[in-house]
Amino acid sequence: MDATDRKNSVLAPSDIGLTTPPNHCPREGRATDPCRDPQMQRPFHSVRTVSARSSPMPPRVSSRARRIRRVLVALPSYSEELGLHLDQPSDWFPWFLAASLFAKPIPVATAVRTMSLLLQSGVRTPTRVTRTGWDELVRILDAGGYTRYDFSTADKLLEVARYFDQPGIFEALANEPDLPALEEQLVRIRGIGPKTVEIFLRELRGRWKCHTEWSTEALRASHRLGIDPSGWSLGVSNRRRLETGLVRLWLEHCKTRHWRNCPLVSDCGCRLTPSQRRDH
Repeated sequence: MDATDRKNSVLAPSDIGLTTPPNHCPREGRATDPCRDPQMQRPFHSVRTVSARSSPMPPRVSSRARRIRRVLVALPSYSEELGLHLDQPSDWFPWFLAASLFAKPIPVATAVRTMSLLLQSGVRTPTRVTRTGWDELVRILDAGGYTRYDFSTADKLLEVARYFDQPGIFEALANEPDLPALEEQLVRIRGIGPKTVEIFLRELRGRWKCHTEWSTEALRASHRLGIDPSGWSLGVSNRRRLETGLVRLWLEHCKTRHWRNCPLVSDCGCRLTPSQRRDH
């Protein structure tokens, strides 16, 4: 090749040991925009965006919502107020008795007072309920304020005692993962309905295998507060405590309009308009 041929020739990149650039278009003989290359899996400028979407951030929780969560989680549950420790299977039976009292359309304070009297009388096991007898149960119920439901409640407590006076019954129920099947077993007890079962299982979340949904009272309190705790990142224990706190808030303050001693003070949803709840 003479000097003229060398001057007029065009060397390919491969002739000098180079590979074709990734943005070189062989058909058109010009460089292409890598951000518009159809052979790319995704545009360069969208890599960060796609990566962010693949792992969504948790919903933002307002400062007001954090204050509400902190206060409600710190409230004692009804089982704790009664001195029951639901991590201990021996306290599951008296808690079921308490749930049957709470299920009645009667003030919460009356249910707590009556159950406290039963516990003070030693009524903590199925055998003790049976030995106490109908007449003595009626007397304790009357002393606690259950004068309107004393006879029917005494009958129910005796039925509950008969059902749970079986070896291993609580262990079998605790290991039942299917909620409808568990509810079906418990409502077989005469006088026990879905509300008693809901109250009973609410404070056993994370302790029994079945998974329960948010209770009606907790959802009503959440709506009144203008919060949505279903999207919050909560552990099992805090989820349980938050729900019991919401239930207490609804039964003792929102429903009865006892706002003066509301534990949420200025964050109380009953005192704010919907727009004020969103702005806090």
